[in-house]
Amino acid sequence: MSEKILDLLKVFLEKYLIPTVVAVVFSFITYYLTPANNKLLVKFTVGGYAVFLFCIWFLIIELVIWLVQKIQYHNYSKDIEEQSKQREAEELKRNLEMLWTEVDQFSPNDYKLLLKFIKNGNEPYYSSDTYMGFSLLNSEWIHKSESRPAKQVLIKPNRGSSSKAILLPAYETIPGKYQYVLRDDIYQILKYSYENYGKISHFK
Repeated sequence: MSEKILDLLKVFLEKYLIPTVVAVVFSFITYYLTPANNKLLVKFTVGGYAVFLFCIWFLIIELVIWLVQKIQYHNYSKDIEEQSKQREAEELKRNLEMLWTEVDQFSPNDYKLLLKFIKNGNEPYYSSDTYMGFSLLNSEWIHKSESRPAKQVLIKPNRGSSSKAILLPAYETIPGKYQYVLRDDIYQILKYSYENYGKISHFK
């Protein structure tokens, strides 16, 4: 019986050194404190009772180790999540600063148009004008598409004229119409800025 117990301990020591040693120590202490007339001790004999105590203590120690590891993993995951949120918040703040600096450079009319896009849910803005230079509607923030193509219309001759000269047909070009919307990523961050900071630039 003693040889079987030693073989069992050897297997546990190879795989679970520390839990096995602790379980053996607690088993000895428990055995020492067990009365001689204990029913389990009498029924299992010394060897069987020793194995029983070892198994009980080993399972308790393994359970404690598992709980400790779970708590440590939870705390570690929580720290990682908090650090990730902090980095995201810092990155978002940097992006907002860059965005506000860009908006600061727009003209008052462009600023009003930006606010209009935000407040109306980024509904299309229609215009036939041509925008040159530094302008919101001429920037990379805007998605532009043609809503009505340009066309040429025949100019009717003035019938009241007394001239009998043969007139060549003349045409008038009617400019096309375009629709403009903010790029979705720009719209979303401007909307976030307006809803959370009450502004879309450094100046309200």
